[in-house]
Amino acid sequence: MIRHGVAVTLLLAASALAHDADVIYVALEPLESHLLETVTLTASTLGQLAPVDADGDRELTQHDLDARGDAIRAGVWEQMRLTSAGLPCKRGLERARLREGFVELRADFDCGSGELRQDFRILSVLPANYRVVLGSQFEGEENRAFAQGNLTAIHVPRPGSSRGFDSGRFGQSFSEGAAHDFTLDVLACFSLLLLTTRKPSWPVLLGLLSAFVPLDSQWLSALLLSVAALSVVVFRSSPKVHHLAAMFIGAALGFRAEPGPLMESVATILGAVTGLIVVGVPAVLIGRILQRRPVVLLKTQSVLMGLVIFSAAFRLAA
Repeated sequence: MIRHGVAVTLLLAASALAHDADVIYVALEPLESHLLETVTLTASTLGQLAPVDADGDRELTQHDLDARGDAIRAGVWEQMRLTSAGLPCKRGLERARLREGFVELRADFDCGSGELRQDFRILSVLPANYRVVLGSQFEGEENRAFAQGNLTAIHVPRPGSSRGFDSGRFGQSFSEGAAHDFTLDVLACFSLLLLTTRKPSWPVLLGLLSAFVPLDSQWLSALLLSVAALSVVVFRSSPKVHHLAAMFIGAALGFRAEPGPLMESVATILGAVTGLIVVGVPAVLIGRILQRRPVVLLKTQSVLMGLVIFSAAFRLAA
């Protein structure tokens, strides 16, 4: 991912500047009517700020982050208040994602006019060698501020409004949307649907509109795919069930995407549609061959349904 790669690069660069000090990188950017703040830190650092190991196995997983949202809110977000003209900014949607080698925390802020300041009281909990690097990059200009030790409150350069078409973000969101298609549960469920029906599953496009819904729910996505797979196998002769299952698949993909600005959501949907076309063409061709062999088709459907349920259960347990 481009954005994640930039975050890692900046984190490493900040670490080099701080020599042996541990670094937390914080970035602020404008998104339509609000500000988005992204906090990048290691799993061990997060563990010092909040009890995030929900199952006590000493290994941080996405399930731990999802289960300990309240702890992250109290230990991180409440300890790094963002204010505008001395008044607290209203914090909205919070997300926590386990990335490769680091943890990414995000929150939306609604701030009034006036000077922005942020107090990183999390530094009082961490060892003295920790440093917070706050950066904001807008219209080609990069501003950075540092907080360390007793100097926890710093001025935050107020971002300008985002303007124009950002091809980098559009391409990243498009790639993310396509990548959601190429997971075992989605591949198996969509292939199962196309092997069964003789008509294009156009209702999947309606389901994809859920990418505009501000909901990032892995468990709901897995549940929808499991229900879709079961309904296709049990009611394989019903076109109405096929259409409903197609909408479930699209909704599952939409709910798997992170909420974002309108243009990024559009790019995510376009990426998902492109990925489904790539998957769907060979599935339709294979389905036409298997429909001449009912016994083989039934066995194939059963295997695909099992893969969907297994993958969904594995995703929920992770």
